[in-house]
Amino acid sequence: MKKGDLITPVSFPPIALPQLKAYGKAARDPNPIHWDEAIAKKAGLPGCIAHGMLISAFVANTAEKYLALKKGWSLTNFKTRFLGMTLLGDTVSVQGKVSNVTDQEITLDLKAVNQKGDLLATGEAKFGKN
Repeated sequence: MKKGDLITPVSFPPIALPQLKAYGKAARDPNPIHWDEAIAKKAGLPGCIAHGMLISAFVANTAEKYLALKKGWSLTNFKTRFLGMTLLGDTVSVQGKVSNVTDQEITLDLKAVNQKGDLLATGEAKFGKN
């Protein structure tokens, strides 16, 4: 593994209403903009939107799977920046690159995009040697 190595894109199934309802329940987020189309539109949104933290979880999952190939490393720092809305039916894909490698730390820069290529979120995952 070296600086500049690309992370193969990982695609997640299309965002579905049952998924948003289940995530909202698990996350204790009762905001109806995630599951009620009429309320979402009344709030000025184009429709129901996915929870930002769900997209963050996709980014973190991709980073963890990539580093699972390299034994002896664990996640030490993770951050996400939300840049766009994820709508019902959107397919999210996460990709990225290795931005730093030392004997003690590996940093990944990631991005989540929808099926149109719209940027939804960026993320940075740092791993430390166990």
